[in-house]
Amino acid sequence: MNSITTAARVFKRIASHESGQGKPWVPIMRFLGWQLRKRSYPKPVIITAFNGAKLKCYPDRVTSSGVIYFGWPDWHEMHWLNRVLRPGDGFLDVGANVGIYSVLAASKVMPGGRVMAFEPEPDIAAVLRENFELNGLDPTQIINAAVGSEDGECFFQTGQDAVGKMTANGESGVATPMVALDTVVAQPQQYVVGKIDVEGFEVTAFQGAKKLLAEQRPYCWLIETNDCDDRRTLHQLLKDAGYEFYEIKEKGYTLQHVPIGGPYPDNSVAICNLDWVRERVPNILIHGPAA
Repeated sequence: MNSITTAARVFKRIASHESGQGKPWVPIMRFLGWQLRKRSYPKPVIITAFNGAKLKCYPDRVTSSGVIYFGWPDWHEMHWLNRVLRPGDGFLDVGANVGIYSVLAASKVMPGGRVMAFEPEPDIAAVLRENFELNGLDPTQIINAAVGSEDGECFFQTGQDAVGKMTANGESGVATPMVALDTVVAQPQQYVVGKIDVEGFEVTAFQGAKKLLAEQRPYCWLIETNDCDDRRTLHQLLKDAGYEFYEIKEKGYTLQHVPIGGPYPDNSVAICNLDWVRERVPNILIHGPAA
């Protein structure tokens, strides 16, 4: 693929993002401005993000750059999360990267709330720590480990933008500490929403969360499923624990039920307590079972 074709695809993707609806040039201009800035002054910048929260953006981090371009990169999911969280709530961020979901959660649950984040890559966890400290979060709630089916060790490969993933048996990688969610999350009743993005190893992570699932905590799990090789197994595992899958639409005001077997959207929310969701977002539309 030549550079012109690549550039055209990048511009098309940016212009089609929901944040540019009716004004596609806005995210494009933000993209061009950031590209120019990071080449002329390749230093991190602290921006004002969700609800006045602070986010430290490094030139080489695609994840935080998305906030610069779009404001709310995961448009529907982030707006839904913004609607359901309240001061005093707890939020679990599994596969936090630099912490854009943690920062959004902090802007809603503080004061009095808690954010616990898991990130295995030491370099990324260091940026995550900076973003915790910028937003008054307790950095001791950052777990620098992969999340798996049990406590121990796994092998981890670093990919693009230092986004890593656990490796399958027999593949090479760097030895990395691994924890089970049931081991680390000592007070599950405090957490109302979790987000999990572990690059296709979601089933493995939930296999280490049997106690959490039995207690149906958190009530909701935001799940990135586009990298999960066995979405049906993941869906069945959570369904057996009392969760149903929904696709979030209309900036968080609509939930569309996802039947087992799909088709699956890139991102879903698994919910075990629709009454809680309705209480938090009274005018939400829910299509599907128990609606």
